[in-house]
Amino acid sequence: MASAGRKTRKVVSEAALTYFVPKQLAHVRTSAATTYHLRPQADDHRFPTEWALCTVNDATGELTVCSDWGNFTYLWSARPEHLGAPSLTHFIAARGAAHYLADKLTSHDRKLRYRFSPEKTVKRFCEIAGERYRDRDVDKAECKRLVEALRELLTHDVDEERDFVDRFYEIEGHDKIASEPWDCFQHEPTSAYLVLLHSILPALIAACKGTIAGEVRDGRA
Repeated sequence: MASAGRKTRKVVSEAALTYFVPKQLAHVRTSAATTYHLRPQADDHRFPTEWALCTVNDATGELTVCSDWGNFTYLWSARPEHLGAPSLTHFIAARGAAHYLADKLTSHDRKLRYRFSPEKTVKRFCEIAGERYRDRDVDKAECKRLVEALRELLTHDVDEERDFVDRFYEIEGHDKIASEPWDCFQHEPTSAYLVLLHSILPALIAACKGTIAGEVRDGRA
């Protein structure tokens, strides 16, 4: 018998754990893909060893990016009538800008695209404190105290939203700023998303255009 106060672990049988696990999968077909190897330009000495591999699979409609800045993937239908293009390579080459592709590649996890910004959030809360003063909800001294307490938040480890909220609730009179602080949180693009958007995907689009141009020259298009 377990001693008082001790948590007991519920034992789950292996059969129960594997109930939703399929048997070993069967190989049904093989498809080839094209991988584009990307590196920063030779004169960009800030990134001497960084790299990105972009794999385009026209047979499956899959685009995968593996890089020093993160890994991303998205699966489109490979059918031309769905893509509106003969292949995924043509589809990528036809993008006028990279925003659509970048958003698709990060659509499964918002944190890949945006990060919480405690600095911008504190700035916004200070603006709200000023608004409360102008509306005469707080006096000048109270407004000054709230602004100082808000700025003090940045001296703590508040990079995560939950940690920021915990510290925010410790401020006396915090409800005069926001009863639901999440509604005022500010975010900014992650460095990985910016690299994907401005560096990797434009290079991939150009490379796909080159592939199609080569096919035209060789009479394969």
